Amino acid sequence: MSIKNDFLISVIIPAYNAEVFINETLSSVKNQTYTNWECIIIDDGSTDNTGTIAKEYIGADKRFHYIFQSNKGLSAARNAGLQLATGNLIQFLDADDVLLPLKFEKQLIHFEYNVLNTVSFTDYISGSSENIYIPAAYYVSSAFVTKNYISELITRWEATLTIPPHCFLFSANFFKQEKIHFDPLLKNHEDFDCWLDILLLLPQVKYLDEKLCIYRLTTGSMSKNMKLMGEGFLHALDKHLASKKLSKNEKKLIIRKKRSVLASYRRFDLMNYKDKFFSIDKLWKYYSTRILQKTGISK
Repeated sequence: MSIKNDFLISVIIPAYNAEVFINETLSSVKNQTYTNWECIIIDDGSTDNTGTIAKEYIGADKRFHYIFQSNKGLSAARNAGLQLATGNLIQFLDADDVLLPLKFEKQLIHFEYNVLNTVSFTDYISGSSENIYIPAAYYVSSAFVTKNYISELITRWEATLTIPPHCFLFSANFFKQEKIHFDPLLKNHEDFDCWLDILLLLPQVKYLDEKLCIYRLTTGSMSKNMKLMGEGFLHALDKHLASKKLSKNEKKLIIRKKRSVLASYRRFDLMNYKDKFFSIDKLWKYYSTRILQKTGISK
C-alpha cells in the first residue's frame, strides 16, 4: 500500500529506568515504513542509562526528541509528551514494547477521510520478558464484538477485552481540542480511564484485524500486583460513576463492573452486602479454599 506523507504522527514514549528495553522500542519506531513521524521521549527521572541511549538516537535522527523531567509518574509523562506533540495523529508507546514495521502505513488508511475524530486500533502479540520477539502464551481479545463501544469497554475490560496502548492510533484532536489527558491521580488503569473519555465523544472507531505491535510480559510488573491493580481499577470506575458524562444505563454497567472487579481482585473486604449477595459463589470458593489451606486439608 502506498500512503502519502500527509500526516505527521507524534509518537510519545514515557520512560523510567528503561535502559534494558528502550533500544528495541526506539528501533521499532525508526524502522517504520511510513516515515513522517516525530518521536518524543519523556524521561521521567531515570537514574540509569535511559537518557544516554535516547540521545544516541537523537544524534543520528532529528525526528527523535528527548526531554528529562523529575519523576512524576506514567500519566504525567504521557501528558508532557502530549503538550509537545505537533502531529495530526498520536501514537502512545511504552518504553518496553515495540511496533511492527508496517503499523503506521497500514493504519493510516483509517484517517483518509476523517483525521479529526477517529480512533484506529490493531491486534497485538504478547512477547516474553527476556526476548519480546519470542511469543508468550498470554492473549485476550482486542476486538469489540458490537458497535456499543462504551458498554463493551466498561463490561469487558480485562475480562474478555484488552487493548494495549500501542495498538491505538488517535486523532490528535482528542487531546488538543477536547483536552483529554491521562489522570495523574490514578496509580493504574489510566489507559482505561482515558479510552472511556475518548469513546464518550462518539468518535469513528476503526479496527484493523492484524497483529501490528508486541506487548512485553514483564516479570514483577505492577500488572501482577493484585491489590494495587484492583484499587486502581476501582478508583477509575468511581471517577466515572461520579461524572455527568455517562447515561443511567452506563452507570448501572459501572456498578456491575465494580462488583466484578472486587470479586476478580479478591477485595471482598470492600464489598457491601448487595455486592456479596451477587458474588456468593465467588465468596464461597475463595473462603472455602482458604479454610482448607489453613487446616492443611488441601494440597
